[in-house]
Amino acid sequence: TPTPTRRRATTTRRATRTRAAADPMAVEDGTIDLVVSTEAAKKTLQFDKVTVNEAEGPVIFVTGVAIGSEAEAAGVTPGQRLVAVSDPINDGELWFLDGSERLAFVLDAIRSAQNRPETTIIVETEVSITKELVDRARGVDTEEEARAAAAKA
Repeated sequence: TPTPTRRRATTTRRATRTRAAADPMAVEDGTIDLVVSTEAAKKTLQFDKVTVNEAEGPVIFVTGVAIGSEAEAAGVTPGQRLVAVSDPINDGELWFLDGSERLAFVLDAIRSAQNRPETTIIVETEVSITKELVDRARGVDTEEEARAAAAKA
């Protein structure tokens, strides 16, 4: 199968679909291309969605990776952005995310792939979503902000 086309999606572009990667754990162009059993994808990975800044728009990112899983062995860690998943409709193709997708639909795409033995998940290699960014985006006071507010009072 041909190698997937690499393109950074923007919030103005619709999701792009292309053929899935042939190498089960390829690291290429700043991404980790992970091909695991659909059952493993459902059980070993967790995701969430947050808008870190308005210019970039919402992003879906990894929040949990099971210890000892294939994903952990491939280098997937919390804080990495989800770039693409196996297309839930077109077998063998990828659904590249552009920020307009609802988290529930992306999770359903992974969970509903019962007829497909393997699922491809592509994440950025860089950990760019930190707890502090998520807390700030959601309006959660950090400990430092709470102490500073208490000191002013």
